[in-house]
Amino acid sequence: MEKELYTVYSGLAIDVSMVKKHLEKNGVRCYAENHKDSGTESEWSVPGFDPCLYLKVEKDMVEKAVGLIEKYMKE
Repeated sequence: MEKELYTVYSGLAIDVSMVKKHLEKNGVRCYAENHKDSGTESEWSVPGFDPCLYLKVEKDMVEKAVGLIEKYMKE
């Protein structure tokens, strides 16, 4: 059974990568998702693409993730 994931952060790939590393360092498993990715062929080269990635976590980690992100952004 696949677990439902919730978006806790979105932004450019570099920003999502930094936040993802921070969450993982603090014990939160997370997944970066590109909504424009068709699964077999990336649409990064298509004009008008959405450069935004979405950072998702499982339901039981949402509160912890959001707290860590808020603290990280203040630093």
